[in-house]
Amino acid sequence: MSRSRSRDTRVYTGFTIVDTPGTTYSAPGNPYDYHGQLESIVDEVTPGYVQRIKQGEIIINPLSLYKHSRDDATSTLFFGIHPSWGSRQITGDFAGYARKWAEGQNLDPWPNDASNAAGNSLIKAYAKMNASPTLQGVNLIEMDQTLRMLRRPLGNAISLLTKMVRKREALLRTAKDFMKASAQTWLEYRYGWTPIILDAKAIAKEVHKLREPYEKSRLVARASIDLGAKLTKVQCSGALPGNCGGEYTYTAHKHVLVHSGVIYEQSAQTSNQRLKKVLGLRDQDAPITVWELVPWSFVVDWFVNVGEWIQAVTPNPSVTVKGSWTTTVTRTRDEVGPIRASLYVATPPATTYVSVAAGGDFTSETVVRASNPSLPLSPQLTSGSLSALHSIDGLALLVGSICKSLRTFRH
Repeated sequence: MSRSRSRDTRVYTGFTIVDTPGTTYSAPGNPYDYHGQLESIVDEVTPGYVQRIKQGEIIINPLSLYKHSRDDATSTLFFGIHPSWGSRQITGDFAGYARKWAEGQNLDPWPNDASNAAGNSLIKAYAKMNASPTLQGVNLIEMDQTLRMLRRPLGNAISLLTKMVRKREALLRTAKDFMKASAQTWLEYRYGWTPIILDAKAIAKEVHKLREPYEKSRLVARASIDLGAKLTKVQCSGALPGNCGGEYTYTAHKHVLVHSGVIYEQSAQTSNQRLKKVLGLRDQDAPITVWELVPWSFVVDWFVNVGEWIQAVTPNPSVTVKGSWTTTVTRTRDEVGPIRASLYVATPPATTYVSVAAGGDFTSETVVRASNPSLPLSPQLTSGSLSALHSIDGLALLVGSICKSLRTFRH
């Protein structure tokens, strides 16, 4: 059963216009010309909710919450004094009135990223539920490369330093070698040593868990995606009450955060089954192992979440999904800059008067929770921009490719 509730404390503001000498009249505002707060919530009511939760039932209901607020930004414009016409004073909430001018402009910095992030976040949660702590199948197949790295740790950097010490007078000629060695050393650290260290820590942690006589039967896998904050800035202009016109800068700020979770039950497992999970040697680990062995697959995963999607959709006979959710939190702040207003007086001598009204902010927060959403049917473009580490990785790969091309060209 759906129910909705709301609270509206907004106060709509009109305009008062005073012409000198001695004329006062009012002008209406528009739907944006208000200050105060509007809150609304729509949710699902489950009969006997508390009792059913106590009995162990899992209930995840959809939810929609909206909150919009704005402070009072009443200000006054003054035009004059004209020797024949006199003056005009206009008092009202100009920022609220002028907000309407931005309608119809492309102000959303993320027209599609929010829905895409919801799918990505859900994929991450399911992948976390199904993933093994390590993938030793990959390490076994790449054992030869790992042994070479272990026999000569950070060999490229050591070779470069040796060469630089022996040939100090030729440092300028070793610039290419320096770039190449630096790139290869960084990639060796990121994709050679770091995985080994993390695998060792993960195995130690999981082996400690193996000593426990039982595992928790009901677990939750969670994931989040933070798109960060973006803004769009446009110039707006239009007519104001009192036959004057105005212009201002409109800035739309937006911040999107997505949370997903999967509640699942883990079936009882033997020590052998738990060890296979720790090492990533289960049957369901085969697809992701194959993907990890594909050349440049890790680069593809920077832009399209193929690896996580494979883990998310691969059947896992040891878990039973009891429920899932995705919650999208969107926060916006629409900023109306100071309004530069002008009024043309045709009465001789013809004059254009200029005055400035205060700007203001509109803030809103929307929370939408989807109950038991479906997994995307295909991999998704990753949300947001590359992380700092992936940007450095990409630069290192590019430098290595350029140095290789230069060597080929010279020969």
